[in-house]
Amino acid sequence: MKNIWKLFALIACAALLTTCDEETVQKEMIQFDQAFIPVWYYSHQSQLVLAERSFYYLEDRWQQVEERYLQEQPEDVAFPESFERVRGWLGDAGQSIREGNLNNTLIQLDHLRYELMALRRQEDMDYYLDPVWDMEVALFEVVETAQDRMLQLVDYEAFDCRVEEVFQAWGRVLNAQLDARLFGWEEVKLETFRDRQWRLTSQLAYFREAVACGDGEQFGLEAEQLKAAYLDFIAVFGRFHALPDGFYAERN
Repeated sequence: MKNIWKLFALIACAALLTTCDEETVQKEMIQFDQAFIPVWYYSHQSQLVLAERSFYYLEDRWQQVEERYLQEQPEDVAFPESFERVRGWLGDAGQSIREGNLNNTLIQLDHLRYELMALRRQEDMDYYLDPVWDMEVALFEVVETAQDRMLQLVDYEAFDCRVEEVFQAWGRVLNAQLDARLFGWEEVKLETFRDRQWRLTSQLAYFREAVACGDGEQFGLEAEQLKAAYLDFIAVFGRFHALPDGFYAERN
């Protein structure tokens, strides 16, 4: 059985002898990301108290994955290496959050996320959030550069190329097909998705215009708004309201 199925297909078919298809696996991955995104979002906002509260739901979700996998396997079957890596990175992320170590928290969360992305690519799975995550590296680099006071020393040609990469990445996101049914979304949530998608598209246009005008101070400000728009777009896919007290329901 392929790695991607080892991770998710079995947990979806734990109780019944049903047919496991790619849609089932995608739903399981979406549920994991719905728990992962609040931790990632609050960490990028430097709000580690809220990240810690969200982390308990993520940790619980992963424990469910492990427990259901074990129920379906003989006792002498070892955990897949991917399980071991994800468990380790998840544990390190939780420890970093509790210690207030923001940089290491972000590193461990990225390790965890990239592990699952690599598995999906290995299995040639079309997963909506992957191009969204791919966009982050170029976008955050552009934002950091735009906000650098030493920007005048940057090679503007190289910077423009990086900005273009962000636009190309966003184009791939816009061309991707979103199946709202897999995310369990109704029309109200779809409207929120469209609104934040439009906001990010608009902010990208404002940023490009500021860069074209060569106004360093202005595109530094636009860069800050661009990152905020990206974070809020990602937040649409998280289940902030899934925490026990429902305290974060307003995020979505």
